[in-house]
Amino acid sequence: MGVLRIVLDQPDTRDTLWFEIPDNIGDTYFFVGDITIDASAIGILLFDHLLVYDLQSLGQENVSNSSVIPLWRSVP
Repeated sequence: MGVLRIVLDQPDTRDTLWFEIPDNIGDTYFFVGDITIDASAIGILLFDHLLVYDLQSLGQENVSNSSVIPLWRSVP
């Protein structure tokens, strides 16, 4: 398993989030095409996969700057 680090700059906070990247993605480096964030999920579009992370099921108390957010669904 690898991880992807994303820094979210917001007016009142600066959050660093870590996301699990599955081994089947392949290379050490990959291109992030787009990131979509809302209150319940984060979608990360890579070159050939869409990774979806379900934030709602984790609960806000379980998401911190040091935790790795587990992958919920991967769509090739």
